[in-house]
Amino acid sequence: MAEKSVVTPIPGRVGEVKVKPGDQVKKGDILLIVEAMKMQNQILSQYDGVVKDITVTTGQTVNSNETLVVISEN
Repeated sequence: MAEKSVVTPIPGRVGEVKVKPGDQVKKGDILLIVEAMKMQNQILSQYDGVVKDITVTTGQTVNSNETLVVISEN
């Protein structure tokens, strides 16, 4: 299985993590929320697979193109 990283397109603060390692996800599922400029931006899975790792925590500040979640593709 190939591992794929999901990155944030914008800098902001992690508002809520909606998945945990081991969760099965499908393309389009909401993985987490990044708050930027008083807006909540949904970060969606771009892949079908299993969440292998979450590299951020709620409240953490993230930069553009920072890895948020690692998914093992099915």
